[in-house]
Amino acid sequence: MVQFKNVSFVDLLDSISSNSPVPGGGSVSALLLSLAGALSRKVCSISKKQGYLPEYNDKCASIIQKGLELAEEDADKYLKVIESFRHKTGIKDSLHQAALTPLKISFEGLAFMDTALDLSLKGNSKAITDALISSLMAQIATLGGILNARINLEEMPPGSLRDEIISCLKEIINNYRSKERQISAVVDSYLKTVDTFE
Repeated sequence: MVQFKNVSFVDLLDSISSNSPVPGGGSVSALLLSLAGALSRKVCSISKKQGYLPEYNDKCASIIQKGLELAEEDADKYLKVIESFRHKTGIKDSLHQAALTPLKISFEGLAFMDTALDLSLKGNSKAITDALISSLMAQIATLGGILNARINLEEMPPGSLRDEIISCLKEIINNYRSKERQISAVVDSYLKTVDTFE
């Protein structure tokens, strides 16, 4: 089983940049969720006047752990795809399982996009950039999950499982676009404040 929890950041970067099939874009997307959660949790910890926002703090702690778990799961599932093609058995099931993990990443990312964006509005105003960067990382993590689920469809044979994933992807993409516009609006609004320094 692939593990990232006890790996140093430098070793992790070396692993990502190697010619090994894992970790790849799916695992990196999940790790972005963990980073987004960590940065948003920082916003909670310094929002003293706002009462530390405990409900958001719990969500941040949860996504940090979930991101790590999904990063490992994505790597493990992709290695099973490689094995199934090598032994020419269980290919359909391994592809289906490999496509489900990026969907999970996308679902988690969609939910956390809301959390991080809320923190940019409700947390300590001096930490607004941390909250916005967190929301953008969650956005990229969500998009990464979408892209990886999409590419897995190419090898999947037609059938109900493939149709189910396509249906889920369409719903996720629609929700993603809506939340992306919300985040962009807040980011653009903040960028426009640069004009006040002239």
